[in-house]
Amino acid sequence: MSEVESARPSLEIPGVYQGLPSGLIFEILEIEQAETSFRCTFYKGEFQGSVQLATDNGAAPSVLFAEMALEWRGWAGIKVWEDIEKVLTLRASSDRCGHITLRVEMRPNGSPYRSETVLASALMLDAGSLDKTARAVAQLFKDETALAIVNGLSGGAR
Repeated sequence: MSEVESARPSLEIPGVYQGLPSGLIFEILEIEQAETSFRCTFYKGEFQGSVQLATDNGAAPSVLFAEMALEWRGWAGIKVWEDIEKVLTLRASSDRCGHITLRVEMRPNGSPYRSETVLASALMLDAGSLDKTARAVAQLFKDETALAIVNGLSGGAR
């Protein structure tokens, strides 16, 4: 993870894909009392997309990352986070070998629900650093619930 050079708070989560550089960038645009506006950018080589969206405070993607860190050795099924307007959907899955895949789906802002226009790809994450990633995402979004989950990990759960 690295801080993206910007005047706004941001965080880059690099993929561990062996080949093309890949990653997910969250950039906070504004945090108000009731909601957080942010931009999410995904890239894999020359393939990239970006969406701008807002979520209610406490409904940021940080809880998804905290849940993934809590079950870093793997889980059954798919963990999903999406904003209420379905502009950004994140689907996390794991396999028995410790591979974590984050499928990123982006739709144009203001598009009809479940628009046919979708940018989608997968980002491979490092299971061993999910706790650091989850903590950084929770701090970026100022998400106390996700921070409590992640901080519980440092108490010996891992």
